[in-house]
Amino acid sequence: MSQIKFSVIQTEEWSTISVFVDGEVYTATDSSHSNFDKIVAAARAGDPNIGDMFDLAAAAGRKFAAVTDRVVLEGNTLYLDGEVIHNALTVKILEFMDQDLDFAPLVRFMINIADNPNAHSRTHLYNWMGAGHVTITQDGDIVAYKGVRANLGSSTEGPGIVNGVPMNGSLPNLPGNIIEMDRGDVTFDPDNHCSVGLHVGVWSYASSFSNKTLEVHVNPSDVVSVPNDHSYQKMRVCRYRVVQEISEPYTEVVLPA
Repeated sequence: MSQIKFSVIQTEEWSTISVFVDGEVYTATDSSHSNFDKIVAAARAGDPNIGDMFDLAAAAGRKFAAVTDRVVLEGNTLYLDGEVIHNALTVKILEFMDQDLDFAPLVRFMINIADNPNAHSRTHLYNWMGAGHVTITQDGDIVAYKGVRANLGSSTEGPGIVNGVPMNGSLPNLPGNIIEMDRGDVTFDPDNHCSVGLHVGVWSYASSFSNKTLEVHVNPSDVVSVPNDHSYQKMRVCRYRVVQEISEPYTEVVLPA
């Protein structure tokens, strides 16, 4: 068990704390360290991880390393596979870090986007995000919605693969089913608004023309196109997993574990 001792010195102008943990000495001043109040509270609570609170960059780096070796933080700059990444997602990750929230799902989401084989599809995904359509799972998958018939069959009929079995018609979207089609058969062109593909969308879009609405999860690597009509409210994908029938949308950025 870590041995923690600390001292706090206060004057009218400043306060400083020195913490001794297993022979290491850490010092912070309220005027220069944004984590000062949390450090004092952690010292009083005997938190064995208090050392990480002094060097925020090093602590953040270790947290990133625990998730993946593909994403690196240097200062306020994120690198994915060695390239600088700056977009709405990196801003959100840094915001989560600043609020001491779990940013691992956002990092997994970033990696899933990077694994999408089409650069234009990746750009389309950021259009989706920029329009505010972001709820993700702990694994970094997109939480989307799908309108279906009363019997949970797809609203439109056509070919697809359900749990590995090719079918044609109204595809059964039962909870747990994996619905797929060949990526090459999904229309890519975002200017082609109604075309071939597995369609999912945001709540307002998916629930507006269906008997029932389902929660579905989509790996960002399986997104083919985000049509530019309806304010980027729908996507054409080549694979999704049906989760459950749902009566209202999620409001969280990340679903709880």
